[in-house]
Amino acid sequence: MIQDNYSEKTRTERGTAFVELALVAPVLFVMALVAFDGGMYLYSFISVQNAARAAALRNSGGRESAVDQVAACALVTDQLRGLPAITATPGSCDGAPLVVSSALCDNSHTCGTAASSADGQLAAIVVVQYTPPALFRLPLAGPLSVRSTSQMKLRSAE
Repeated sequence: MIQDNYSEKTRTERGTAFVELALVAPVLFVMALVAFDGGMYLYSFISVQNAARAAALRNSGGRESAVDQVAACALVTDQLRGLPAITATPGSCDGAPLVVSSALCDNSHTCGTAASSADGQLAAIVVVQYTPPALFRLPLAGPLSVRSTSQMKLRSAE
């Protein structure tokens, strides 16, 4: 008689645990997806900032290198090759998912959104925009893109 009471209690507890799991599992699953997606976005953000800085440093060698789109594209692609949708070989950097532009900041051209560089001297500016693939589509959020602008003073004005 004692055994029957024990087995009945265990069966009831198992049923309660299963119902609790069924109620909590969707919330835990959504939290895990949000954490994963947020981690990928933050990793993309850090990688794009680093790639823009590296390309601006490379393009700050002189006037000719400041507008070298091909070299900036190759360097940014190399820096971002671990991200989704970035191929190992440099390709075109003028469309999704990767857009790279470089320019020479002088008195005759605008420097990003400003009229001149930060100190008024010649500078190279590189803008990198990366749109990661949508892993999980949130209802009211559009496609997220990561954009970083980096500006470096020219090391040689010749």
